[in-house]
Amino acid sequence: MRLKSIHIISLLLLLTGCTNKQEATEVKSYFDLSGFFSSESASLQNKHATVIKTVLQNGRAEQKTIGNINWETEFELFSSSDINKPAWNKSYRVLHTAHGTEYIALDNKLRTRRIRIEKAQRGKAKHIYIRNEVNNMLYSTTEELHYYPDSLYEIRKTQHVIILGNNTYKISGLLKNK
Repeated sequence: MRLKSIHIISLLLLLTGCTNKQEATEVKSYFDLSGFFSSESASLQNKHATVIKTVLQNGRAEQKTIGNINWETEFELFSSSDINKPAWNKSYRVLHTAHGTEYIALDNKLRTRRIRIEKAQRGKAKHIYIRNEVNNMLYSTTEELHYYPDSLYEIRKTQHVIILGNNTYKISGLLKNK
């Protein structure tokens, strides 16, 4: 009797431990920006890629060649624009074209307003464009992000803060593999 009880308990534990794998993985409604840039970060890290980085702030430019980059941090603005949140499941209009896919926010209160993924012939992303906007009583910010895999990334940011005035930034990174 005791051995039979142990077998039943073991069987129940085994069955509850074997849940459907699809439940564990989150279903993505839109293009997985976060996953894409995580993969790009790992790839560039493995290639020991360097970047010729140009920063332009309010007309003043500075350029540096940088190696040993934390690519996760470098692509944080891109990754944080991911729109795959359960609450936003139906918050974007999806347009499919022969050259890619575009996601357009249906609510102007959403930070990420537009994402356009242009694809090469084999289906890989060849250009990603993201437009983010934040508007409130204290400040307004517009960000335009471009990424060309294994080639270039660019961040253009315009900011107006009530007391401080306007600021414009442009950061471009020309990727170089070793």
